[in-house]
Amino acid sequence: MDAEGNAHYPGWDLETVKWLCAERSIGSIGHETPDTNPACRQRDIGFAAEDYILRQDKTQVELLCNLDKVPPAGAIIFCMFPKLKGGTGFPARCFAVCPAE
Repeated sequence: MDAEGNAHYPGWDLETVKWLCAERSIGSIGHETPDTNPACRQRDIGFAAEDYILRQDKTQVELLCNLDKVPPAGAIIFCMFPKLKGGTGFPARCFAVCPAE
């Protein structure tokens, strides 16, 4: 938080999320931050990227940890959680299988 109480953390750009859905056919996105959108832009754009990804019937996983230990390519991340009917979220159990060094 800054001196005025505003959060500052990175997030997904809406155009990036659209591109990932259209060009890479992703099923989900994940990140360490508590929201999909960058905090510094939420006043201007609200939750545009989060709203978009969820309207595509994709999942998002927030508050992942240790992503810095996962290589940028070659790993598979598994996330397991029940899909609740009418639910808005649920704790997930996620782990990465990384290629041998």
